[in-house]
Amino acid sequence: MTSETETYATDKDASGLTAVPPVEAIASPGGAVAELKAVKSPKVFGPLAEPALERIVRRQDEDRWLASRFAPKALRQRLTALYAFNLEVARVADKVSEPHLGEIRLQWWRDAVESTFAGGVTPAHPVMKALAELRNQVALPLEPFDALLTARVCDLSHAPFETWADVDAYIDATDGGMMRLATLICQPAQEISKQRAAALHAAARAWGYMRLLRDLPQWTAQQRTFFPRALRANISFGAEAAEMENGGLAIAAHAMLDRAAGAQKNFGRFASALDKELFPAIGYIKLTPLYMREQSRIELGQVGKRITLLQRQLRLVMSAASSRF
Repeated sequence: MTSETETYATDKDASGLTAVPPVEAIASPGGAVAELKAVKSPKVFGPLAEPALERIVRRQDEDRWLASRFAPKALRQRLTALYAFNLEVARVADKVSEPHLGEIRLQWWRDAVESTFAGGVTPAHPVMKALAELRNQVALPLEPFDALLTARVCDLSHAPFETWADVDAYIDATDGGMMRLATLICQPAQEISKQRAAALHAAARAWGYMRLLRDLPQWTAQQRTFFPRALRANISFGAEAAEMENGGLAIAAHAMLDRAAGAQKNFGRFASALDKELFPAIGYIKLTPLYMREQSRIELGQVGKRITLLQRQLRLVMSAASSRF
């Protein structure tokens, strides 16, 4: 889920960016398949595509974008390519009217990624062109991308999770996958120790819970819910988000906030294993406590709106200057 909507123009826009193929083209013979066969992998970041993707990431994923500013330009471009891809697949559910159309779009992205990682052709889409160049520069594994795309199928359901374990698996594949890939971009040769892996795992859980809570108004407006069925049953509410009155939503939100607090505590136990060189990749996790405190103080559904850009910038600058992660 994304809080803003930005689409590429049909065919090419004023910047020369090629549009994402519509669902009809993806589903029809000679559509995306023909495109995959016709377009060669780019050798460099396009001079027009990179600034456009940067603007999209800044507008729609500002916290990750802010943290990436602490990296040299080359690393910033690589992180931008990764985050732009994440945004594209995250907003699939917002752009389709039926779940099966979303599944078609996600399959298009899966086929494009697999072709690119196998050294084949790359679709003429600015995000895929940037991702192809990123793959040429850093030997990223395919598995986190595959897991991310599988998890994003959950976004197409009105109530995708049965248990907390299902929610955790979704967060691990989405936010956890992004953190794992971003750290590989910043330190491709660094071996991941058990303590470092535990720190990233806990950080992703805390961030992921808070991301879902920040998206709660959007999910609720669409009569959808990410709260697991087991939790809804315990507080005597039905399967549909619309059946949960504000009282039930508050109870469910506090249950998720408690899990975020537990994950944040675990992160503190292992944070010393993270190098400061990783700050551009995952420094935004230093904002998690801000969102947690805000969620505990203000009315349901308003988390994040009272945390200003200046507050987040100051927190990141102070954290980056610290000798500890």
